[in-house]
Amino acid sequence: MKQRGLTPVLAHPERNAAIQNNIELLYPFVESGCLVQITAMSLTGDLGEPAKTCAYRMMELRLAHVIASDAHSAGNRRPELSSAVAVAAHLLGSRQEAENMVNHTPRAIISGQAVDFQHPIRPRKKKRWFFGKWVIAC
Repeated sequence: MKQRGLTPVLAHPERNAAIQNNIELLYPFVESGCLVQITAMSLTGDLGEPAKTCAYRMMELRLAHVIASDAHSAGNRRPELSSAVAVAAHLLGSRQEAENMVNHTPRAIISGQAVDFQHPIRPRKKKRWFFGKWVIAC
């Protein structure tokens, strides 16, 4: 995709058990230019504690670039982003950076513009035993 001038966007990896159990799986994607989208309801805790914990960790490590609603209808998974922006602003220490994740960055993606983002932060090794090997978890 990158060779064709397209930027891949990986949607809601914080909801994936493999990522929740080993956040290091995201680094090769991000380091090769893939953008990562977090579901707003993951940040607010509406999709469960594992997704919330992982979304928080992704924000702290700068492994997320977009916050999206993942709305399915007005009644089911409503398109509400303001609560997630407030959480992201707290985690990032910047309201502007959080708002960019729902406004500026998606607009840049849609219009084919380059997206500026911070390089991901490598975590201190906080390992846990998972299926017979040590991994860095959310």
